[in-house]
Amino acid sequence: MTFDLILRGGVVDGTGADAFCADVGVVGDRIAAIGDLSDAEAKRVIDVSGRYVVPGFIDPHSHADLSVLFEPPMTNYLMQGVTTVVGGNCGHSYAPVGDDLYRAAIIDSRVQFAANPSYFQMTQLLFPKEAGAKALREEYGVEMDWRSFAEYTDRCNAKPMDGNIAPLAGYSAIRGTVMGQDCLREATEAELDVLERLTRECMEQGAFADIVVLDWAHLHSHDMDEDVLQYPEGIDYVIVNGALTIDHKTHTGAAAGRMLRRDER
Repeated sequence: MTFDLILRGGVVDGTGADAFCADVGVVGDRIAAIGDLSDAEAKRVIDVSGRYVVPGFIDPHSHADLSVLFEPPMTNYLMQGVTTVVGGNCGHSYAPVGDDLYRAAIIDSRVQFAANPSYFQMTQLLFPKEAGAKALREEYGVEMDWRSFAEYTDRCNAKPMDGNIAPLAGYSAIRGTVMGQDCLREATEAELDVLERLTRECMEQGAFADIVVLDWAHLHSHDMDEDVLQYPEGIDYVIVNGALTIDHKTHTGAAAGRMLRRDER
């Protein structure tokens, strides 16, 4: 069997088991074999002796739903070995969207103040979508012309993302879409039916195999350093969906990331 890529080094499989020596063979965007591949051929071989090969780190609580649209390389995540982020947390997602935009979904402070300066006074849960759309356009050049969850994920997949994002459909966003600024009252039976149907429509997300190669002994976080632009040391390679995306702190521009959907398993 010929592989697209073979990594030769120690493996931490993410299950909590002890590390072991093995090679990792990749075909396309999938891990095809783990074991002794010394006799196998590959288009590219990376010698990672003395390092660990580990699953790509997953950030389970992010609010990257907006930033992936204007910063699709996701370098801030990849340089730390994070290949997949989960967005739409806390019930705050950028889709679905009705005529009103749920206030807490706008995480970016520049957009917050441009859309509604009274944001932090907690005077309202939602404000007209047109205000948020105007702020997104002026601050980041993002056209907020989607309404459904599918339209939002399609917009993300149209971007050359280098990492993956698994989006959650925030219930606050769903409720705001159905009930607007009157969403704090008890929903009627008819509205409950629409809420349930819309929630089901939003349930599309999936998962892919991705891996990170790092020197565990030299891994060091720069979170508290004065230079906030420094990245952790020890992460030599980041592979996203089979493509080498970070090569010794150099972004390759592979653009191998995607919006994950359940039906793409």
